[in-house]
Amino acid sequence: MEKYKMKNIIQTKNEVKNNFDTQFLIVGGILIVLAVLVLISGEVNAATVLTDCGTLNNPGETYLLANDVINSNKTRCMEFAYNDITLDCQGHSIGGISTPEEMTHGIYADDKHGITIKNCILTKWDYGIYLYGSGNNITSNSINLNDLYGIYLMDSSDNSIINNTVTSNNNNGIYLQYSSQNTIINNTVTFNNYYGILLEDSSDNTLLGNDLTKNKVYSLFDNGNGGEGCNNVENNTGGDIGKPIRYEHDKSGINISDTNEYSEIIFCNVRDSIISNVTISNPESTSDGIIFVYSDNNVIENSNLHNNYHGIYLRNSLNNELAGNTVNSNYYRGIYLRHSDSNTLIENTAELNDYGIYLDNAKSNNITGNTVNLNKKSGMYLSNSDENALAGNTANLNKNYGVYLSYSIQNNIINNTANSNDETGIYISTLSKENEFTGNFATLNGQHGLYIPTKSSTNNTINSNILCLNNQSAGNYYDISDADSNTGDENTCDLAKNWDDTGANGCTNSCHGITLTKNADELIINSGETVTYNYTVTNTGLYNLTNITLYDDKLGNISCPKSILQSGESMQCEADATLNVTTTNIADVTALTPIPLNTITSANANETVVVIHPNITLTKNASVSLILPGQTVTYY
Repeated sequence: MEKYKMKNIIQTKNEVKNNFDTQFLIVGGILIVLAVLVLISGEVNAATVLTDCGTLNNPGETYLLANDVINSNKTRCMEFAYNDITLDCQGHSIGGISTPEEMTHGIYADDKHGITIKNCILTKWDYGIYLYGSGNNITSNSINLNDLYGIYLMDSSDNSIINNTVTSNNNNGIYLQYSSQNTIINNTVTFNNYYGILLEDSSDNTLLGNDLTKNKVYSLFDNGNGGEGCNNVENNTGGDIGKPIRYEHDKSGINISDTNEYSEIIFCNVRDSIISNVTISNPESTSDGIIFVYSDNNVIENSNLHNNYHGIYLRNSLNNELAGNTVNSNYYRGIYLRHSDSNTLIENTAELNDYGIYLDNAKSNNITGNTVNLNKKSGMYLSNSDENALAGNTANLNKNYGVYLSYSIQNNIINNTANSNDETGIYISTLSKENEFTGNFATLNGQHGLYIPTKSSTNNTINSNILCLNNQSAGNYYDISDADSNTGDENTCDLAKNWDDTGANGCTNSCHGITLTKNADELIINSGETVTYNYTVTNTGLYNLTNITLYDDKLGNISCPKSILQSGESMQCEADATLNVTTTNIADVTALTPIPLNTITSANANETVVVIHPNITLTKNASVSLILPGQTVTYY
């Protein structure tokens, strides 16, 4: 290759002296000292000029890119084969073509150290810069429009990522996986489709002065490295307009209250702390929110989290209390518990999210009195989550389901309301066993009220639920439908499939009901006397009855004091009749239910009155039957 002589900074390797020019970098008011090697005059190997992709295989060499590389079809454009190599693109582009067949990399290094990557523009690769098991310097690059990640570090430490622009990548801007003790300073990481910076199983990294605004999922996400350690994060900004990211780690007794100054709050290994009356909203990017990782015994209360990615996200966090928060209009989940046990969620409102409250591998949580209406998918969703208590929650008007269980065991679902959801009120999906459903309302849903579609969901107990007026979409749906032989009693429904309460055909109680009793004030009278009939009409259903009509086959229409009866209400009607013969007459009552409109319900009753007809007989006898003239006879 053609060599290029570099004036004033060339020397042989033997002539390099351990001289450093100490420079100072101020990040958010923090003084960072950078030691930069000063190359003393002398002679070294000439720099190598590149005009296309290639393998960088000369240790100690500086490679200079002399022109743009456009639409390269290489899977790895610049690959470092040895340690201690510098690639300076001098502001030129390295452009690739991302293909579905194999992963492509703009710059690639595997187990390399002491390399420097600077002044490069990397676009249209799967990975802009990919480092595996490497420790290097990445400075002043522009890494944009790549199909996956801008900068990706796997199992890498001691990297310095400084003054780069990482924008508009289709996944994460900067992604560290199993990578620790790296320094990420003064980068602009914006408009990426997922995370600005994702720290996955990575700890002891330092993040200072980075602009992480307008990324679509989280400006910054740290999963806590399996509880093994957190990161050092200060003076970074995110969200829509560059508000500060509040990151706390390895502390207790923190109090954040009465503020809207943050784009994101992250607790990593934080204990016994309170977040109160905090507002976080990012309507343009719908990113960020509050994140707890490996953080226990904390409180989030009376806060407003809207237009974020998740409103509140608890990951591997125990015994926290979420109370009285409003988490509406978030992009994905309002409240998300993942691998988080024994938390209490009480009286939160989570509406207009994809999911209101979502549990994933979360156990023994208490979810009480929350409102999860109008979500784009489900109100409450449990996946692989056991022994949770859901009580007194309202899950109405959701696009799919009010309450959904999948692979979830031994949960108590008690006194919840799941009405008017587009699909099913309570959906018990695959391998959801030994759950208890008691006292729930699931009415007016588009499809099923309570639905168990698979035989793998067994030994569920379903008692005293109100499951009425479902199948609003007029399809082949039911108030309760069971694919197996789950058991229950004292439920109320009209439409049942493969379901019988104990000792009943279908449900014990009906959703619509009217009863009629008829009694006469006298059951035996004389012909021509008058009898009074008493009729008692009772609404035994759940919904009001209108247009009540009482008809007697012998007396015609019977006047009653009301034409509308509330649920559980009774009224008395009377009619008089003069009878000359023994009479059995039958009365019928009919009424209309407003939901669904103009459904007729009816009942009948009969009564028999015995009529006695008056008559007289005379019997005459003589004391003797034969006498002589003049003798006296006595008649009796």
